[in-house]
Amino acid sequence: MPRKQRRRTTRTCPEAYDRNADEVQFPSSADAQRVVELDAEAPELSESQFWKEQMPPHYGGES
Repeated sequence: MPRKQRRRTTRTCPEAYDRNADEVQFPSSADAQRVVELDAEAPELSESQFWKEQMPPHYGGES
């Protein structure tokens, strides 16, 4: 019994497709200037208090 031939497909994108179009061409200079400032007077939270604060309101977190 002869084998059934597989269906062949053609390429959907051209060979010269630019795969680097979505990449950033140069790093932003603002990235080096980013700084996170922590509030020294902020109360120290326990781990459970921290995660409770991060919880969305519809899951019972603080709004």
